[in-house]
Amino acid sequence: MDFGGQNYDVRDGRSYAIAIANATSGKHKRQPKNQKTHEILLQEWTKCCQDSKSACSGNLADMDIIDKIPDQGGPRRKTSVVSVVIHATGDTDLEKVLAFYANNRRLVRPHYLLDLGGTVYQFTPEDRVAYHAGYQGDGPDNEGVLYRAGWEVWSRRIRKAPWIVQEPFEGYAWWRSRWPNLESPTGRWEAGTQVSPGLLAGANPNGATVGIECLSPKHRVPEVFTGAQYAVLPKLVVEICGRHDLPVDKDHVVGHQDLNPIGRSDLSGGWDPGVGFDWARVLG
Repeated sequence: MDFGGQNYDVRDGRSYAIAIANATSGKHKRQPKNQKTHEILLQEWTKCCQDSKSACSGNLADMDIIDKIPDQGGPRRKTSVVSVVIHATGDTDLEKVLAFYANNRRLVRPHYLLDLGGTVYQFTPEDRVAYHAGYQGDGPDNEGVLYRAGWEVWSRRIRKAPWIVQEPFEGYAWWRSRWPNLESPTGRWEAGTQVSPGLLAGANPNGATVGIECLSPKHRVPEVFTGAQYAVLPKLVVEICGRHDLPVDKDHVVGHQDLNPIGRSDLSGGWDPGVGFDWARVLG
């Protein structure tokens, strides 16, 4: 996540300078007829997390949401929400994270932050843009520009020296495996026309997504987040998707690493929210 003027790696704290892209639009995909209703999904998750034998912990019926919406916020959306984006903060200091989201001048913040105990903080209304997933770089080196050039171009670009490699970077193999039918997060473009599909968020995802940051634990855990976070996160996702008429599935609930593998991968794979993130516990 972009935090404190730097871009933090949730694995080891490496930081990079950030650039926040302006929000634009994406395409909206309607809910399939065979998709479970949001009411059923919410009931299933609530039952799951009230069952003492469940891997979940906590009670989803008691989700706390604390209003932290500042006076100065992002612009109103110009397009529909098409997906939910899950992040890891990288920084483990809750008070520091809260203060940064509340006070930074560049309006870098998510819509929601989920702390280690399952409390939810809201920083941005869902009808407004939150700058949580912008692309970085200038001119032809901007990540969004590289993605529009297609797999053969962006897969050879990395976020540290030598910056360009001869073969596709092995740290992106996870992305190719997870999205085998896509060339890039934005799809490939030629002469201003999209010629292959991308993820639903489009070329500049801030304007078409709701962002959820999950506070990173102080001590690394294989599953990335705490049981309390996994107990509350599914309910929050279901409620957001319900408000925007979105299915709760892989296409509509993604990680920041899915949208920006260049900025969110290393040799071990994606790190925001992370290779160990348990998607099954969120998507059901």
